[in-house]
Amino acid sequence: MRRIVFTLAFALSLPAVTHAGKTFDPDTTSGNQLLDYLDHGAWDFRLDAAKEIKRRCITAADAQLATLVEKDPNTKVRLASLVALDHCRMESVLVAAEAAALVDSEAHHRRKAISIIEEKGNERSGPVLAQVLEGDLDLDTREKAAMVLRKRAWKGAEVVQEAVAKSAERASLRVECVHGLLVLDTKYRSVLHEVTRTETNDKTRLAFVKLMENGPRAEDKDVLLEMLDDGYSHVARHAARALGNLGDRSVAPVLRDKSMAVTDRKVAEEFAEQATRLGG
Repeated sequence: MRRIVFTLAFALSLPAVTHAGKTFDPDTTSGNQLLDYLDHGAWDFRLDAAKEIKRRCITAADAQLATLVEKDPNTKVRLASLVALDHCRMESVLVAAEAAALVDSEAHHRRKAISIIEEKGNERSGPVLAQVLEGDLDLDTREKAAMVLRKRAWKGAEVVQEAVAKSAERASLRVECVHGLLVLDTKYRSVLHEVTRTETNDKTRLAFVKLMENGPRAEDKDVLLEMLDDGYSHVARHAARALGNLGDRSVAPVLRDKSMAVTDRKVAEEFAEQATRLGG
C-alpha cells in the first residue's frame, strides 16, 4: 500500500500525463505551462507545446522558440518552432529563419527558412543568402537562395553570384545567378556576355541569349552577332530576335547576308524576318 501511495504521489507531481495520444491535454493546459513544456526534457512535449503555441499565438514564447529553431536536437521540434514564429509573426522570426538557413541539418528546413526570409527579410538578408549560395551542400537550397536574391534584388551577394554564375555544376543555378546580377546593375552585362560565349550547354546558352532578347542593350550587339553563327539553331534564331528588338539598323545587312548562307530553313526565315523588320 505504501508503494501505491508513493507512485500516485509521484505521478501527481509530474507536469502532465499522456492524454489520448497527446503528451498533455491542450484544453486544460495554460499558456504558462506551455512555455514550461518548451523546456521539457522529452522532445514530444516540446513539439506539442510549439504546435499549441502556434494555435494560440502566444508571443511570450518568442525567445524560447527562436532558441529551439537554432539549437533543438530534434528535427520536428525545430521546424514546428520556426513555423510557429512565422505563423504568429513573432519578433524573432527573421533572425531565427536566417539562423536556420545557415545551420539547420535538414535541407527542406533550410529552404523553408529561405521562403520566410523572402517574405519577411530585408537588405541585411543578402549576405546571409550569399553564405547559403556559396556553401550549402544541397543544390536545390542554393538555387532557392539565388532565386530570392534575384526576386528581392538584395545586394551583398554579388561576388558569390558572379563566381557561381561561372562555375556552378547546375545550369539553372548559373542562369539564376546571372539573372540576379542583371537585376542589380547593368555593369554585370559583361558577366552575361562572358558566360554566353563560354557556355557549352546548348539550352543554357539559349537561356543567356533570351536574357538579352527580353531587354537588349547596345552593349549586347557584338555577342549577339557572334551567336548568329551558333551551332544550336534556337540560339541563332533568338539572337536574331534580340537584334531585332535592339533596333540597330546597321545589323540588317548582316542578317540578310546570313539568311542567304544558312542551310536551316527556320534560321534563314528568322534572319530574313528580322532584317526586314530593321529595314534591310
